[in-house]
Amino acid sequence: MTATDVAVVEGIEQQFPSPWTKTQISVELERNSGISLVAEKDEDVLIGWCCGMLLPPETELLKIAVSRDSQRLGVAASLLRCFLQIVEAAGVEQIFLELRASNTPALELYQHFGWQAQGIRKKYYTNPADDAILLLRNLKQ
Repeated sequence: MTATDVAVVEGIEQQFPSPWTKTQISVELERNSGISLVAEKDEDVLIGWCCGMLLPPETELLKIAVSRDSQRLGVAASLLRCFLQIVEAAGVEQIFLELRASNTPALELYQHFGWQAQGIRKKYYTNPADDAILLLRNLKQ
């Protein structure tokens, strides 16, 4: 991801509850320990993005978002595979994330990739209100 992608990523974010702002996206892009990836269609149309913090031996996956018209096409899974390759190469042992309890498609995706529920944060999200499910994936077993 580059600085020129931030405006398009912000547009994708606006399609979802509690969207990240341009400033929040830019901060993640500039983070020294950050990983920021984009997915493109036809090499010139940005259709998704993800970001996380690389803090070996742990990592936190902060966000995966795919434009509504590109969902259910494997874009999120592709972003997740790329993210996993990067963190595994860096020697990460555990990956944490949290997601809205109501986001069943995302929960199913993460479970398919080996994440397991570790707990719930009640009323964590706003706009609309929702609980957060805490997930963990161990890479070294």
